[in-house]
Amino acid sequence: MKTMFFYPRSKKSKNKITIAGILDNNHIQIGVARCNKTDVFLKKIGRKISEGRALKNPLCIIDIVDSDNPIKKFLELCKKYQENQINFSSKKYEPSYPAKPDYFS
Repeated sequence: MKTMFFYPRSKKSKNKITIAGILDNNHIQIGVARCNKTDVFLKKIGRKISEGRALKNPLCIIDIVDSDNPIKKFLELCKKYQENQINFSSKKYEPSYPAKPDYFS
């Protein structure tokens, strides 16, 4: 099991976000942690929360085919989020896209 983290940056939003991707067998489980505007952002806390969410209640699960590069797939998802092509709900932490995004097929 390997865990990857990404910290999207946005000029529009001052909220700090941590995205965790847990690679296990043939899939990546995604979890997200948002820092409240009044909180102090600590990567250590964001990593712990997002990793726990990825394990217990993942936002989505990305299937990996043998020929796929899992790190590249994780970064593609994170960059799409950063470019506002994917929206993670700030209250429910539910994705606004299907559990198996077709752009990873």
